[in-house]
Amino acid sequence: MGGVLQENIAVTYYLTVLPFQAANVPDDDGNATTLNADSNDYVATRSGSIVGLSVRHNADLTGGVITWRPTINGTGSTGLTAVTDDDAQQDYATADANVIPFVAGDRLGVDWTKTGTVAPTTTDVAITLEVLYHDVQL
Repeated sequence: MGGVLQENIAVTYYLTVLPFQAANVPDDDGNATTLNADSNDYVATRSGSIVGLSVRHNADLTGGVITWRPTINGTGSTGLTAVTDDDAQQDYATADANVIPFVAGDRLGVDWTKTGTVAPTTTDVAITLEVLYHDVQL
């Protein structure tokens, strides 16, 4: 029996991961950058929702607490946060579909706020934002 090819598959949701980075995280609030260090955001090509966030430092923090959160058009979402500190060099958080919605054309990013004195200020961070696009036709 030969292979079967099916075209125009209706996919309700499509998950993609947007990579971000933060170099030499300072003792200050800030924004992560896309892999192009001159940009803080990706532009959504479809409507969807943010469903996951992960962060990992390349070195242990010795002081301070950093709260990471996704942003939509520059505004942080408190519905999904990851927290790193001197006890946790990495963290992640997930949300159900449609809890943190966005529309096509929105800018998606990641920011952070700090509490206390963050040290060292030489740690680099890999960040991923999981995005679930809705009503995708393949």
